[in-house]
Amino acid sequence: MLLNTLQDTIEHNLQKKYNSRFSKEIISNFIQVVSMFDKEGCMSIYKISEYLKISETDSFILLSQLVKLNYLRPMYKIYCPKCHFTSKHIYSIEELGDSLICEECEHTVIDHENLLKYLTLMFQVI
Repeated sequence: MLLNTLQDTIEHNLQKKYNSRFSKEIISNFIQVVSMFDKEGCMSIYKISEYLKISETDSFILLSQLVKLNYLRPMYKIYCPKCHFTSKHIYSIEELGDSLICEECEHTVIDHENLLKYLTLMFQVI
């Protein structure tokens, strides 16, 4: 029942802005995929787009709908370019600070000229 309500809400919101860009089948499949994640589970734009065979832009639009409904929240994973270890998860760019040292190899992770270089946008179930 809750999944149907969620699907109806997303369909309604997307219909207003995107007309028929998202079929009922895509939205239904999207809801099914997202419902498989436990609380605090994380999903990426890339995995959703790959699974649903839609563009990353469309995946972002669908995930953003669940952010607006307080089902998901955006977060960033910080990857070390040297050892590929996930150093930290943050919820806001302001949390980066001036420097970030990889917990695994002690490499400096932040590139001050391109703050987003080692960040991957993820969505976490609330």
